[in-house]
Amino acid sequence: MAKGQHNQDVNSLGLVSASKTEEAMEILKLMSATFLVGLCQAIDLRHVEETMQSAVKLVIQVAKKTLFMGSDGLLLPSHFCEKELLMAVDRQLVFSYIDGSTSDSYPLMEKLRGVLVSRALKSADKETSNAVFRQISVFEAEVKLQLSHVVPAVQEAYDTKGLSLVPDRIQDCRTYPLYKLVRGDLKTQLLSGQRTMSPGQEIEKVFNAISAGQLVAPLLECVQGWTGTPGPFPARASS
Repeated sequence: MAKGQHNQDVNSLGLVSASKTEEAMEILKLMSATFLVGLCQAIDLRHVEETMQSAVKLVIQVAKKTLFMGSDGLLLPSHFCEKELLMAVDRQLVFSYIDGSTSDSYPLMEKLRGVLVSRALKSADKETSNAVFRQISVFEAEVKLQLSHVVPAVQEAYDTKGLSLVPDRIQDCRTYPLYKLVRGDLKTQLLSGQRTMSPGQEIEKVFNAISAGQLVAPLLECVQGWTGTPGPFPARASS
């Protein structure tokens, strides 16, 4: 009797253990799916940032022609400002201004104006300095005009067709097979206010794929060529 009770207890513990293990696996799959969706979101946001930053730089390079000469036809020192203007764009977080890039109260226009004011104040000649100050408003008007056309066009091309003049750096990374699975095979998208898809729906797609064993091959591809020792991985073979 005691032996039978012992066996029954062992079997009960085994069932409980199996049940808890199954629950743990489901939680692990859900955590993995959430992580992959979040990782791809971060990768895409970085690409959006680089794409928009490149577009703003192109606008600055077009608008710089207004800084070459004053109204009197004299060459202005502000035509040497291109490097400083582009550096100002590099140093400013894209998402701090891109939704209102032409606004005077947003940091982009303030930073660009600051570069030109600094250049004007450094000029030893008063007339030249005044000429640079007069061109600031002309430059700002040209920048705003270009931004009002370029930024929406670049955003639409990226959102609707995935087009960008900037290569996506994830394609050269070891983890690209995982990104390709989530974005390419499972057709998930960058989550934004313009889309009705919820994070939960995207996570569910990845969760179902993991449950179906679709994660195994991309993971093996990520570690392909690894010798099992610490150190940098060999370059990923292009597919």
